[in-house]
This record gives sequence, structure tokens and C-alpha cells, in this order.
Amino acid sequence: MSTLGQNMVKMRVDRRMKQKDLQEKSGLSQRYLSALEHDKVDPRLSIVRRIAEALGVSVCALIEGQPHA
Repeated sequence: MSTLGQNMVKMRVDRRMKQKDLQEKSGLSQRYLSALEHDKVDPRLSIVRRIAEALGVSVCALIEGQPHA
């Protein structure tokens, strides 16, 4: 089972997005996004929603690692 951070990276890379792109779309700092991608922090659900929206996926897809949901 993959982690939220691993799913974020995979989905971001699949969409040819850099962390900077995700930062701009989500409004979160690159430092925080990096910490999330390395599973160093546990985000609130509101943060997961912002990231999912920026990536164009559902919260469930982001958490479960389903790229096409």
C-alpha cells in the first residue's frame, strides 16, 4: 500500500507538474509540499482536499492512489 506522499508524487509527475506548479495551484508552500511528499507531516483533511483539487482528482483517489478517479 502506498502512502499519501507517494501518491502525491506519482500523480504530480503523471501530470507533468513540478512542485512549484502544485504550490501555485494549491496555495501551499513548496517546503510544506516537500514535507508531505516525504511523509514527514500528517495533513488535515482540508489540506488533502486542496491538493486533490490542484491535481484534479478526488480525495479518495489521492489517499488510495487511484490515478483515474
